[in-house]
Amino acid sequence: MPLIPNARGQPRPSSHWVAWLLCSSALAVAAAIDVATGPHLIVDPFYFIPVALAGWFRTRGIVLVFPFASALVAEAVHRRSDAFVESLDQFAWNFMMRLMVGVGIVLFLRALRRSLETSGPRS
Repeated sequence: MPLIPNARGQPRPSSHWVAWLLCSSALAVAAAIDVATGPHLIVDPFYFIPVALAGWFRTRGIVLVFPFASALVAEAVHRRSDAFVESLDQFAWNFMMRLMVGVGIVLFLRALRRSLETSGPRS
C-alpha cells in the first residue's frame, strides 16, 4: 500500500479506496432503505451520510462525485415510486436542492477538518 504524507508530513497509508468503499456502501444502504420503506417514510437524511463521509475524507474525486451521486440516486428512487409523479421541473428543482445541501455539508466538513489538522494540541 503506497504511503502519502499527511498534513504534518508524516507518512500514512493511502485510504482512497477505503473512502470510496465506505461512501459507495453508505449510498447503496440509503437507497435500499428508501426502496424498502416506500414513499410514505422519508429517509432523505440518510442520503447525506455518504456526502458527510466524502467531506471528511477530502479526496478530490470523492468530494466531486458523492454530493452529485447522492442527489441523483435520491431523486431516481423517489421518481421510481408510484406516489411521486413529478414533472421535469420538479425533478430538477429537487435535485438541485439536494445537491446544494450536499455541497454545503462537504464544504463545512472540509473546513472543519482542515481547522482541526492545523491547530495543534492545546496545552
